Amino acid sequence: MRYLYLSLAFFLASTALQAQGGSLAKVTGLVTDAVSDAPVDLATVYIDGTSKAVETSITGRYSITIPVNEEVVLVFSRIGYQEVRAAISPMPSGTSRQVDVAMPPPHSALEVIGR
Repeated sequence: MRYLYLSLAFFLASTALQAQGGSLAKVTGLVTDAVSDAPVDLATVYIDGTSKAVETSITGRYSITIPVNEEVVLVFSRIGYQEVRAAISPMPSGTSRQVDVAMPPPHSALEVIGR
């Protein structure tokens, strides 16, 4: 009887994972500095309006899953750069798209005053 319950639990868990995997699409890409073209590490990439977020790797690469058949906005942010937003058109289930982003330096109204 115990074996039956374990088998049933495993079956239900694998079915749920398959269903979940089928309702997502993937966006990957590279985040670079707009001035130097160097990779930007530890930038936050999140889906606007949600708590779903990832960070870029040391090489500036990221990968995030998004809901299928919905337009979403990815937001790229990091201290020392202006926030960048990228609208992603609806994607079918199981597809992927590459979105590379160049992050510009911040606008600064600060003055350096020497004494």
